[in-house]
Amino acid sequence: MKLHHLAIAAVCAAAGSSSFAADFYLSGSSALQKVVAKSIANNCSALTTFPGQNGSAASGPLDNADGQSETRYVCTAASGNAWGVTAGTVFNIFLNTQGSAYGVFPVAANTAINFIDPATCTGAPTGSGTLTTCTGVVLHAPDAGLSDLEPTMFNDISNHPVAATSNAPAGTVFSKLFVGQTINGSSFAAPGSSKIAAAQTFGLAVNNALLAALQADQGLTSSQIPTVSSAAFTTIYSPGYELSGLGWTPLLPNSSATVQQNQVNICSRLPGSGTRASAQAFFLQLPFSNFSQSFGTSAADNSDTTFLGDSVGQNTSGGYAIGEYDNSAAVVGCLTGAQSGAFAIGLLSADRASGGTANFTFVNLDGSIANSTNARVGKYQWVYEAYFNVNKVSPNISFANSFYAAFKAPANIAALGAPSTNGVMAAVANCTGTNVNNAVCSHVSRGNGNARAALTYAQ
Repeated sequence: MKLHHLAIAAVCAAAGSSSFAADFYLSGSSALQKVVAKSIANNCSALTTFPGQNGSAASGPLDNADGQSETRYVCTAASGNAWGVTAGTVFNIFLNTQGSAYGVFPVAANTAINFIDPATCTGAPTGSGTLTTCTGVVLHAPDAGLSDLEPTMFNDISNHPVAATSNAPAGTVFSKLFVGQTINGSSFAAPGSSKIAAAQTFGLAVNNALLAALQADQGLTSSQIPTVSSAAFTTIYSPGYELSGLGWTPLLPNSSATVQQNQVNICSRLPGSGTRASAQAFFLQLPFSNFSQSFGTSAADNSDTTFLGDSVGQNTSGGYAIGEYDNSAAVVGCLTGAQSGAFAIGLLSADRASGGTANFTFVNLDGSIANSTNARVGKYQWVYEAYFNVNKVSPNISFANSFYAAFKAPANIAALGAPSTNGVMAAVANCTGTNVNNAVCSHVSRGNGNARAALTYAQ
């Protein structure tokens, strides 16, 4: 079975939809991929999902559905869909979720980036409606993009993505992309230029081995969730900490020296990631410097199944390793793929189930659970507003704005259901009138999306 771009575009035209000129290309946040997928599903009467290969390559492991890099959705518009598309219209939505910076610079500059080539999608549908694979990509400029923080946060060179190469060895110096490009208030299409799309909650996730160690250190039972203080994590996450020799001591102060010297494994994201940028802002108050690489340990290239070019996931006594990956799924792979007995902690958006068979668990941060129930009223602090950015010269500005209007609405956020609503809220800016007290509406903001501002109670 092959569904070709031109054939589907022709179906769209025949259906008489006036909302878009062709198929829709969306790029950016890996953290919001699950939410985008659910929003699409809620507006399609039939949906087939095509995953790409890891890293958008023609070889390598298949991307999974939990924050993957490349996805193609073939959607039949449902009756009464929130986009205003004629019911029964069939069209593609192509998604590139390499990180928030890809929802900023290529959108502003109309730069072509990788999206799935529909001609390379083969295989019969499975019971889940997912085809086996797509093995190739084509270059196309995104119509719109999503960033986990306001676009101007990515002007700092520390938040520019890197041009990583497969299987890069430790010590590789990665060149930066989009150097010299900057974003301002007029970089994107009207109305409203870049627009607040949602409020996101991020969390610290630990693998089962570190979970058990934290529970033992804090005198908890196996059913209780331990706490990590933001000060303790900031300490082990800071540049140069690997030289201290303290290992896990800030997180496990009551444990034996042997336990404390278990290798520190931090599963992070590559520069260009909004999750990483939010962590740098929240824990390290960056970017307030000219760091081009914030850590003494060199970045690792990405993979969902292996650790490339570094020692992340190992358990050398006294060791320290940070792995930086290009999507959320790879961070999960870093956590769950660590060697038996090795401790690992990672940065993830909280819009996903944890514990049990997930083999990773969100710990409490400063004593508070990482979920929107606490975050929406200010009881949890690692929260930032996400933005939807529209390409000024896209032929799909009308559909992009319709997609945004549907995406941001409290009713749509509520319709996402758990686990998406564990970590995603309707932003203060989008909760007005009778929606103010909606259970999915945030009451906190960083001053209309200013990531450098303190989180305040806004309504």
